[in-house]
Amino acid sequence: MKTTFLSLLFATLSIAAFSQKANSKKPAFEVISSDHITVSKDSTIITMTGNVDIKGEKFHFHNAEKVVHNKKENILLVYGGNTVNADSLTLVKGDDGKEYIRYKL
Repeated sequence: MKTTFLSLLFATLSIAAFSQKANSKKPAFEVISSDHITVSKDSTIITMTGNVDIKGEKFHFHNAEKVVHNKKENILLVYGGNTVNADSLTLVKGDDGKEYIRYKL
């Protein structure tokens, strides 16, 4: 009886631990606000426009004109943000001469 109880307890704890690990992956960022969001047909490109405010564990982009999340390359392209707090970002000049931020997630 004692062995059966311990086996059942161990199995229950193992299942709970496995479930917690499987569900513990946090998203790379949270969209706090955006006026408009579009998703490509294959769901690999997400474009947020108008007063975009997104926050991740190591970054916060506030009041950006546009943010593009490329899931294949795992990057964010941020255009026209008023406030930027981030580790390891790259400033890039686009074809139109305007600069934008390239942030590797």
